[in-house]
Amino acid sequence: MKAHISHTAKSTAQGLVWGIQPGSADWQALEAAAAPFGMALRAVAPSQADSTVSRLLGGSGKALSQPAQSLPQVPALVLAGIKDPALDEFLEALKASGVTIPLKALATATNLAWPFSRLLTELAGEHAALTGNRV
Repeated sequence: MKAHISHTAKSTAQGLVWGIQPGSADWQALEAAAAPFGMALRAVAPSQADSTVSRLLGGSGKALSQPAQSLPQVPALVLAGIKDPALDEFLEALKASGVTIPLKALATATNLAWPFSRLLTELAGEHAALTGNRV
């Protein structure tokens, strides 16, 4: 039997969600996968895409003036405050939920200062390079 990790209610795990509408079936499935990890989910609207990743996660930062750009129209998830082995367990739960999120990343010291739109664009480019599929 696989051992399950106990997750505390005081978890600092967070997920920035792009392209999944709160209240939708996919959002509810994502919430169900995130709940055992105490993960707070936040939907990022297109109007917030010029904010830094740090700001969207509740930290410091500001909205940056960026020219409008074409943003990926597929779901994305940026995770913060979750590490192995809980990260692996969450990703398994996400997979089991049936929600398809092609673009996934961890918040890092580098990308926290980026506009969310830049992170989305980078993720889409990496996804295309790895899979040969444009998103």
